[in-house]
Amino acid sequence: MELNARGPRKGVMIVTRTGGRYQVKLASRGIKLMFHKLGMTPEAALNRSTVFNNEGIWPVVLSLVTGEEQMAKGVELKGQCSIKFNVWCVPFKYKTNRFAIVVLEESFSDASKMHTTHTRDMAVEIAASAVHEIRNPITAIRGFLQLLKEDKESVSREDVDNVLSELDRMEAIMTDVLILSTPSRCREEPLDLNQLLESYCSNPRFTNLSKTIRLIRCYQNDLPPVYADPRQMRQVFDNLIKNAFEAIGDGPGCVTVETASLDNDGLVSITIKDTGCGISQDSMMYIFRPFNSTKLNGTGLGLSVVLKIIDDHEGFLEVESEPGKGSTFTVYLPSAQSTGGHKNKRQC
Repeated sequence: MELNARGPRKGVMIVTRTGGRYQVKLASRGIKLMFHKLGMTPEAALNRSTVFNNEGIWPVVLSLVTGEEQMAKGVELKGQCSIKFNVWCVPFKYKTNRFAIVVLEESFSDASKMHTTHTRDMAVEIAASAVHEIRNPITAIRGFLQLLKEDKESVSREDVDNVLSELDRMEAIMTDVLILSTPSRCREEPLDLNQLLESYCSNPRFTNLSKTIRLIRCYQNDLPPVYADPRQMRQVFDNLIKNAFEAIGDGPGCVTVETASLDNDGLVSITIKDTGCGISQDSMMYIFRPFNSTKLNGTGLGLSVVLKIIDDHEGFLEVESEPGKGSTFTVYLPSAQSTGGHKNKRQC
C-alpha cells in the first residue's frame, strides 16, 4: 500500500519471530514512511512489544502467541513523535515457521486508546468470571456451616476436608486473579534455571505422580543465568509441568524438560514437552483466555498466569501441539549476559 496524500497513511508488512526476535521479512513503502517519521525501525517497535502493557504493537505479539487473528484501533507508538495505528494481524504458518501479515493504518481519531479499553475489558471479564467461580465454593462452605449449626454429630472428617479443599480453591483463584489484574512486582535476582528445575522436578510429588509416565530432564551445561523472580518462575514451571502430566493422564507417556542457550540471541529456553492428548486447532485459540478450562476442577487461569509472568520478565512463549501426539511449550527468557550483567530497574 502506498501513501495517500488525501487520507491516512497505510502500510503492510510480513513479520516472523526467529530465535526470540521479531523480524520484518517484507515492508511496503507506507510502513517505511510511518516508521521513518517515528525515528525507529519496525523491528525495534516489535521487539519492545508486549501483551500486557501499552508499549509497541501488542496485537502482533498476541497473534503470534495464540495463532489467532487480531484487530485493534488506536494502538499508540512513541518515538520522535507519537502515532496511533489501527492494526490488523493475520497469522499463518509456512513449513515450521510462523508468520503474520500485519496491516497498519495511521489513526487520526481522538477516540479512546483501544489497548486501554482492551485491558479494562479483560479486567472486567476476569472479575466477573472470578465472582462466578468463587460462588460455588462459598455455597459448599455455607451448606457445611448450616449442617454444623444444626447437627454437629453428623459432620464427618470428609466434610471438613471438602471445605478445606474449597477454601484452597478460592485462595488459588484469588491469587491468580491478583497476578492477572495488577502490575506484578518481581523480586528479580540472578537465577540458575537448571538448579531451579532440578530441585522442582526431583520433588517426590512428580516422581511418584505416575508409575507409567517418565520424567526426562535434559539440562544444557553452563547455562547462563537469567534475572527472574524464583517464586514466579516456580509458578510457571508448576503450571506447565503439571499440565504435561495431566495431558498424558494414566499413561503410558513421557514428559521432557529441557534447557538450552541461544547465545546469538541472548536468550535461554526452557522446553516442556509431553506425549499426551494434544490440543486441537480450535482450542489453541483460547488456551490463554482466563477461566477457559477443559479440566473438571481446573480454574482456567494457569496458562493466563504463565503468559503474564513470562511477559513481565520480558520473555515470550511458543506453543506447538498436535491432537493425539502431544504438546510442546517453550519459554524464552533474556539471559543475564544479554543485559550486560545487570537488570535495569523497572516495575514488572
